[in-house]
Amino acid sequence: MQVKIGDIVEGKISGIRQYGIFVRLDSKREGLIHISEIHGGYVKDIGREYQVGETIKVQVLDIDPYSNQISLSRRAVLPEVHLDVQFCQK
Repeated sequence: MQVKIGDIVEGKISGIRQYGIFVRLDSKREGLIHISEIHGGYVKDIGREYQVGETIKVQVLDIDPYSNQISLSRRAVLPEVHLDVQFCQK
């Protein structure tokens, strides 16, 4: 699978660490979703929300031309959450 920056693709979670999620895009390519790109807001325990083997949709943020490391975002493909300002005010 040839991927480029901006592509939205599906992949399978191959590993979960404190700093992010590794996603297998195909038999040759794997990328990392840094913890800051999982979703908006604080992520306390990634393992509670995601499981190894789960298929997820991600967006390609960057591809390092020298190391071929792929940076991914889950947050970019999730719908935005808007809070009702009146509800939040006292």
